[in-house]
Amino acid sequence: MKFEQALYVAASLVGNVAGVAASNKLFSGATIIAWDESEPQPRVIRDGYLLVEDDRIASITTSKPSRLPRNTEVIDATDQIISPGFIDTHRHGWQTAFKTLGSNTTLAQYFGRYGEFAAAPHFNAADVYWGQLAGLLEALNAGVTTSLDHAHHTWSNETAYAGLNASIESGARVFWAYTFHDVPALNYTVKDQIPNFVDMAESGLLQDSNVEIGIAYDSFGPNPPDVAKEVANLAREFNVSVVTTHSLAGPFGVSNLPEDVHSFDLLNTSIPVVFSHGSFLTATGANLLRQTNQYLSITPESEMHYGHTHPHSYYIQDQAALGVDTHFTYSTDILTQARIWLQSVRYFFFDKVLSGWEVPKNNPMSVTQAFSLATRAGGLALRRPELGVIREGAKADLIVWNAAESPSLLGWTDPIAAIMLHASVGDILHVMVNGDFVKRDGKLAIANYSTIRRSFLESARRIKNIYRDFDYPSFKGEFNGGGFYYREARVADTERGMGNGYGGLFLVGRELTIALAVLSLLLVLVQKARSRRRATKGLLPLPPSPPTTNIIAGHLPAVLKAAKEHRQHLLFQKWAEEYGEVFFVKFGTFQEYFINSDQAVRAIFDKAAAQTSERPRWIVSNEQICNRLNLLLLSSSEKAWKSQRKATTFGLTNLNLADAGLPFLHFETLKFLNDIAQDPNKGADPQPLWSSIGRYTYSTFSSQVFGLDVPEDNSPVIDYIFETGLAQILGILPGYYLVDTFNILDKLPLFLKPWERNAKARHKRDYEWCCDKLKRVKAQIDAGEAPPHMTFIRRVIEDPNHLGLDSLEDASYLGMMLIIGASDTSRISTWSFLEAMLTFPDVCNKARKVIDSTVGDRVPVFEDLDSMPYIRQVMKESWRWRPPVALGHPHTTTQDMIYKDYRIPKGARIHLNAWAIHRDSTRYRDPDNFIPERFEGDTRSSQESAASPDVSKRDHFAFGAGRRICPGYHIADRSFAVSVMRILWAFDISLKPGTKLPLDPQSFPGDMPGNPGLEMPVVLTVRSPERLETIQKEFEAAMRNRESMEPLAG
Repeated sequence: MKFEQALYVAASLVGNVAGVAASNKLFSGATIIAWDESEPQPRVIRDGYLLVEDDRIASITTSKPSRLPRNTEVIDATDQIISPGFIDTHRHGWQTAFKTLGSNTTLAQYFGRYGEFAAAPHFNAADVYWGQLAGLLEALNAGVTTSLDHAHHTWSNETAYAGLNASIESGARVFWAYTFHDVPALNYTVKDQIPNFVDMAESGLLQDSNVEIGIAYDSFGPNPPDVAKEVANLAREFNVSVVTTHSLAGPFGVSNLPEDVHSFDLLNTSIPVVFSHGSFLTATGANLLRQTNQYLSITPESEMHYGHTHPHSYYIQDQAALGVDTHFTYSTDILTQARIWLQSVRYFFFDKVLSGWEVPKNNPMSVTQAFSLATRAGGLALRRPELGVIREGAKADLIVWNAAESPSLLGWTDPIAAIMLHASVGDILHVMVNGDFVKRDGKLAIANYSTIRRSFLESARRIKNIYRDFDYPSFKGEFNGGGFYYREARVADTERGMGNGYGGLFLVGRELTIALAVLSLLLVLVQKARSRRRATKGLLPLPPSPPTTNIIAGHLPAVLKAAKEHRQHLLFQKWAEEYGEVFFVKFGTFQEYFINSDQAVRAIFDKAAAQTSERPRWIVSNEQICNRLNLLLLSSSEKAWKSQRKATTFGLTNLNLADAGLPFLHFETLKFLNDIAQDPNKGADPQPLWSSIGRYTYSTFSSQVFGLDVPEDNSPVIDYIFETGLAQILGILPGYYLVDTFNILDKLPLFLKPWERNAKARHKRDYEWCCDKLKRVKAQIDAGEAPPHMTFIRRVIEDPNHLGLDSLEDASYLGMMLIIGASDTSRISTWSFLEAMLTFPDVCNKARKVIDSTVGDRVPVFEDLDSMPYIRQVMKESWRWRPPVALGHPHTTTQDMIYKDYRIPKGARIHLNAWAIHRDSTRYRDPDNFIPERFEGDTRSSQESAASPDVSKRDHFAFGAGRRICPGYHIADRSFAVSVMRILWAFDISLKPGTKLPLDPQSFPGDMPGNPGLEMPVVLTVRSPERLETIQKEFEAAMRNRESMEPLAG
């Protein structure tokens, strides 16, 4: 007897599990939460009548229908609430036997203990059957009428049929997604599973049931196996009801991002694709979801419980529904998920406002929105608009809430709020699926439920006896599958008086501590004011300063407000125009001086470099995030700065080494051209385009630093490095961390300094990440497998003195900083160049003609730049028009400085205000316009221009000035030139359709002041079929000749 037949026998022994037989039913006198077909929001019908005929909703009226079909059962629903059944878009029904075992489990522990690979050797088909059946009945009892079951119990043909048969017998509406996965413990591969799936899909087993077959697969990316194509083809061949995948990028490494699945041409088909979790979703992925109308499944409780969280889901709820996930670990019902998610969203967006010391004046999410996510959105995710709603013609999947008698709902008026905020599963009176009652009068409408219960408990006891002796996995010092370390999370302290938990946070002396801190700050301010008055008596005056009435914070509130509006560069430009070459602002106890003219830069930064090359004290960014190992943030008098600067010059950035890096630059930009040419979607929207530019810049420099590349746009290492660099840079912006403005806050005990705890944890993570790269490179060298080209880290390893650095580990950390410094500025510069070409198309056309007349049909290379002076002018004007670091990284003075009739005191923070200088109309005619011709005749490199003794002849100040000028100008010239030439040669640069003109830069601001962000409406398309053919041929040749490299993310 086949196992699937045996299970039918088992089902017959317990009676028909499916609900009470279908007939016509009229619910009378109810409050009905209904939808109009054209409206996304529900409407409330009071004292209504809802008629069900067979499996559909036939009518919804406010008076009793004059005629009813024969054999219609009339059900009194006076003062009750009728809502759509809930839809669960992510569940693993078979795991019910584990209930209460995983109450404190992390995701890493789950994989090693309760996941399908860990469970496969211990669960037989009967265990799967009873667990699946009990789990789905539990869901029905909670009003979950539809479940998308990611059925990863398919580690044998028998267990697969067991779960499917249980789903059929349950009476629930189930989208049962057969999971394809290699199961090493049982030597059971995807290749083995494919014929079993085909047999199941063709068996006719699902006819006349509420179950439809789908596919679940978790190896779409990164680096999918060859068999992934076969799985995708199966989905299309059988036109399955759904495809679903666990999407967990970031440190978890289980990517399966929308862009991964899109590479298999699945997103644009009629098949719905549901991405479970979508944690660490990329901008490219989010855009693809919207373009292709595919959905995330947010599982709020599991994502909080297990620790994979949902950092981006708050921003894409228009393409999301809700799920439960592993119901054995926590609540099985969607009502709880919706309630948790509602308050999580509120907390998240409230905190955004409160973190700026502002008071929220509106609620960011309504109960109606959360209710829709739990119902209608699930139907849309599955592309079944007839599910999750109450309207004529929709499926009769309903919940009747006992609002008339429940103590929890006493006094309700708003039915949606009553359900979302006050009801519980115990308030569910009836549940109907497909017109059949599966729960009635508060009890499951199932024959012989006691038999099912007894059989399940026998199975569960057997499983729990096996697991009683299993230790939880230990992860000390180990990497996960994504190449990231496991870490201990801080354990909550809930006992009184321990000093780092509940007791510590509410110690009696806390108020005294804060009061003392404030008092100390005031004393410091008074003392500094007195000292300044004594010290400055008879000295030259300070430069002018904008007025402020805030005696403690000074100008900080105004600057923070401007920063929130992405206008801080414009504020400092305005003040420069009003107060001249030098002015200062007050940030708490500090004065920040802004240098706003080329002559002042020459006098202060260049000629007085010995007194103006130190850095301020950045407590968070420099001391805690970077542990004083970041070249950019160190003071020039420190030994580490001098040794790192020397190692950078001799190991990476001098002229000869910049030329040696050209092959990597040429290859990676050619790969970029080919990627965009082969997949027009990447060039059709800014988010994937930004990712592609990021890939080639990071890969170019990681190849030169570590000999490791970044081959894929969706590599988690791109977001990881970008986020690391951004955190360091944002931390040095004026006012970003209050502790840098009010240093006295650094005296607080550690438990009151979350910024320090987070920063030090970040440094530990980053340092170990870098050491892992060092370990891999050394292993390659020792094995004779290192790439033949010389890299920065290899030069350090092979130099007896490590190029003057203290250790190889510190060198690897410096390597990461060099990748960040080179890549991010190159990426931002390229993005700003594209903004210029959009805004000034005449310049774009002229530059393209220059390139075409010089190189014709071949791909340009850096060596062509000398033959195209206009392209160098475009580069110079790009850096002038949008300097990557608009307000400069601040220096500090080591003694009083005199400039003209003003004194800049010792210890002052000074900024090279490149934005204001570049907008000075006395230096640059019509500065807001992009005019490359202003540099006509200037063929100097960036280094040659910066070294000019006549500062008025200098092209721009994007690289800084003085002793701390950016050491990477040779590399920057090459990177930017090749990017500009190749983009113009290969692509038409145009606006997204529907873009409002004229372009307003403030409508797409970036993280760095004055630079465009990801909303910039740019589109790249290949100029001609001939260009496409040339790109393909050149890239194929480059691939054949390229040396092999391991990926940086490995």
